[in-house]
Amino acid sequence: MKEITFINTHLFPDEKYGGVVYSGDGLFRGLARKLNVFAVTTSSDPNKVEDYYNSQKNKVKCFKSIFSHKLGFSISIIFGLPRIISKSKFVVINGIYTFPVTYAALLCVLFKTPFSVALRGGYEPWRLKQKRWKKSVFNLLVTNPILKKSSFIHVISKMEALSVPKKYNEKIEIIPNGFDFSSYEKYKFLKRESIDVNKKDFNFLFLSRMDKEKGLDIVFNAFKDIQSIHKNSKLKLVGPDNNGYLKSLLKTIDTVDYKWIPGLYGDDKIKEILMADVLILPSYSENFGNVILESLLFGTPVITSTGTPWGEIVPKVKCGWICEPEKESFLKLCIEAINTDRKELKKMGLIGQEFIKSNYSWDNIALTFSEKIKINLEKK
Repeated sequence: MKEITFINTHLFPDEKYGGVVYSGDGLFRGLARKLNVFAVTTSSDPNKVEDYYNSQKNKVKCFKSIFSHKLGFSISIIFGLPRIISKSKFVVINGIYTFPVTYAALLCVLFKTPFSVALRGGYEPWRLKQKRWKKSVFNLLVTNPILKKSSFIHVISKMEALSVPKKYNEKIEIIPNGFDFSSYEKYKFLKRESIDVNKKDFNFLFLSRMDKEKGLDIVFNAFKDIQSIHKNSKLKLVGPDNNGYLKSLLKTIDTVDYKWIPGLYGDDKIKEILMADVLILPSYSENFGNVILESLLFGTPVITSTGTPWGEIVPKVKCGWICEPEKESFLKLCIEAINTDRKELKKMGLIGQEFIKSNYSWDNIALTFSEKIKINLEKK
């Protein structure tokens, strides 16, 4: 029987490459519990990736990347992937623009293998403004023809669906990211029940890569004022500074008291969420925002922006605040959070926790996705 092939540029333990690693891992594992799925990825250390998954009885082939590891460029995948694609029953392509996913999509067209493609925020207006001309030409010549040939286009929110060219509307399937709740079980008794409602410090956590897109400049500009008003407010940044954005930002802003940890993963990352009073992510653009889901699951309220798909959800559920992606709006809500009674913060966290548990299981999301695959195979 032919397998379903899942293509992701990076998978664990290469967490440093961001949210698509987490979403790719979750979707792949979820689909593997429903269907016969084989994953293909790239890494500078292929053996480490293969050992990580194969030891857990998940089938993964990892090709060695060279030069630009972030883009997943690999000589070996050029020669190895055609055979895999030609023998696949269906191919799930989780992303655009990087080498493995683009190459896989072109091979699917060549071999007439049915496939889905996930945009992963690649068509969002804010992102398209970055390297505008290069992306315009690439989309015209490569991405748009790929979308046209795809069985369906996977987006993870209504907001992301709006960024897709209207001519492809009939192909859109909205299927959100999820969470593996098995890890939640280890921590469920640590949050909110143990809060010290009388403590003086107020801890803000920015948990993401250090990037303009994530609104890090908004955070620093606002915290110059926040810390002058509220001396006990603490800012912690956790995430890699892959492109040197934090370093360049600090050349212009030097009055903020903060602590930066280049990256925490697994248990260490979750413990930081548990210790925070509020998680902040005033992004200019997000196709989803995995860290918002994680923060709410572990009972920590959030301040995020209208540039994320959480703009309607958070105020409706009453598990945090939504700002415009600019300083004054973000500053106002941070001060409001500081002045909120700790017991009310605890309540907001618990409400968010229940909402995530009820709506974002990877098993349920993978079941929906697998049904879309089956429907499209029946059409073939």
